Amino acid sequence: MRATARHALFWRKAGIAKGVSSLQIPVAMTLTPEQARWAEALAVQRQHGESAPVFIAERVGALALSGDHAGIERWRQIARRLGALRGGEAQ
Repeated sequence: MRATARHALFWRKAGIAKGVSSLQIPVAMTLTPEQARWAEALAVQRQHGESAPVFIAERVGALALSGDHAGIERWRQIARRLGALRGGEAQ
């Protein structure tokens, strides 16, 4: 489904009619890739606590076995941010 169709479906389900001023419609926030990595690191920290680094290492290992290089890089970026959140060097 295209993004515009998803947005239309969202607003229809939310009961918001067409023609309503954009000032009256809440704006969906879009995260940059950098912001998304920080949010993902925070989510992993909250969900896994002290075992978060182990969880990330397992994900990277599974992605390496499947040959998903983009996935490996994404999780390495998350790992760096997790380290910063846990008191390591800041980005």
